[in-house]
Amino acid sequence: MPRLKCRFCNNHIKVKPKYIEDETYYCRCYKCANSTPPDDWRCQGEVTTNGINRNKGDRCKQWVSRVGDNYCHNHKGQVKE
Repeated sequence: MPRLKCRFCNNHIKVKPKYIEDETYYCRCYKCANSTPPDDWRCQGEVTTNGINRNKGDRCKQWVSRVGDNYCHNHKGQVKE
């Protein structure tokens, strides 16, 4: 499988060929995927429940699902409704 450089650091990761052709896909290594995303890549959705260390109305801490999207996978479905 081809190896691509992580978009956010210098690590290289293996990527399936079908993702290389997808223009909206962005490469993230395991370390970057588990960290808090930069503001440009952070979901614009609001938290709807009170959770641990989060209050209702706070901004979501997940990565956007694709390049050009403003929401993570969970909030994308809520916005369409």
